[in-house]
Amino acid sequence: DRPSCRIDMPRIKHLGFTGTEEGMTDEQLTRFKAIIIDYDPEYFHHGMCIGADTQAHDAVWLITEARIIGHPPESRKKMIARKCSVLRDPRRYMQRNQEIVDESDMLIATPKENTEQQRSGTWATVRRGRKKGIPVIIIYPNGATS
Repeated sequence: DRPSCRIDMPRIKHLGFTGTEEGMTDEQLTRFKAIIIDYDPEYFHHGMCIGADTQAHDAVWLITEARIIGHPPESRKKMIARKCSVLRDPRRYMQRNQEIVDESDMLIATPKENTEQQRSGTWATVRRGRKKGIPVIIIYPNGATS
């Protein structure tokens, strides 16, 4: 059985995630786990790729009761094999990232950089979340958030 989560924070229905194929730092992963415990999502959306998506999927699976919605990339080269409650159709990276944002009430991002980048799928997804007007939590490599 997975442990129950705290109830003193507002529960998020659909929580989206974006991160890099290099994966999260230990500090990012620790902060990510605390955030998902606090917000206790009903549904967790991620891009089904190696690195940060894998780490986030495994953490959510172990410590929440969220239904996991996988948004796989069209290219299978970097796709992970993980059990999801729902698996969306494969899409090109930017189209898939927009779908994650469109279906989310809040977005968590774990970029590898400390400053916003122009040629980065993670940062492009952050900009899409901001444009949609949903809360975006950025967890920087040192674990700090904004």
